[in-house]
Amino acid sequence: MAPHLSEEIWHRLNNISINQPNQHKSASIFFEKWPKYEPKLIKEETITLVIQINGRVRDKIEVEAFLSEEEAKKLTLEREKVKKWIEDKEVKKIIFVPGKLINIVV
Repeated sequence: MAPHLSEEIWHRLNNISINQPNQHKSASIFFEKWPKYEPKLIKEETITLVIQINGRVRDKIEVEAFLSEEEAKKLTLEREKVKKWIEDKEVKKIIFVPGKLINIVV
């Protein structure tokens, strides 16, 4: 049934009458080429950045996919949830994994 429905939808979307197939270069969906894969079209523009403190997830934020390390640190340290966990403690190290997470070691 799927091939028949595909053909019917193809004709309706292209305003082609099934009785007059010569109106279009391809009278059938089965003569069309398969769409080509384009990697640039599947790249995410935003990601969920996981914020960890001492290896435990404490928060998550939506950020641009190509966020720099400095911007990630700034956004992370401004979060109220993060401030709660690092107050009165010395931040020893910040580990940033681009596109995935940021881990604060106190």
